[in-house]
Amino acid sequence: MHLLITGERNAGKSTLIERALGITGVTVGGFKSQADILNGKIEAFVIRPLGHQKIDPPSDSRIGIPGKYNWKGFPETFDTLGVEILKNALSGPEDVLLMDELGFFETEALAFQEKVLECLNQTTKKVIAVVKAMDTPFLEQVKKHPNAHLLTLTVDNREMMLAHVIKWIQEAINERTP
Repeated sequence: MHLLITGERNAGKSTLIERALGITGVTVGGFKSQADILNGKIEAFVIRPLGHQKIDPPSDSRIGIPGKYNWKGFPETFDTLGVEILKNALSGPEDVLLMDELGFFETEALAFQEKVLECLNQTTKKVIAVVKAMDTPFLEQVKKHPNAHLLTLTVDNREMMLAHVIKWIQEAINERTP
């Protein structure tokens, strides 16, 4: 079973995973979405590879930028760089594949969506994913995936959930150890 973590904004989803991974000491491949901040203002969100990957991100690894009224996503970045990151993470030496985070920028990135579902369909490498708390057809498909267990994180339950995530990671690693 893979592990999906959802929850409202600022519930601490990414922080919870970082803490659990740090405590368990596992190696991680996959990606992390990060804000590029200039003068205290978010200029863009970018996708960053994790683990052994020596991918030279293109000069533009932006996955979203603020528009006049709402965010503009870049599906081509997901469909090229994102797919390459996930492909390499599946075959890489790391213990766990992390997808932090899956959200609305991917709505039109069909090749990336297919690769994410391929990651959830396989059983060789355990997946941990942060899933934005919103309803899109893709995110609903991810949250209801039969190979995944969905946890909902809140400010009130995050310490209890930390123990659950640590236990899941330890069990996932024990399954991989011959």
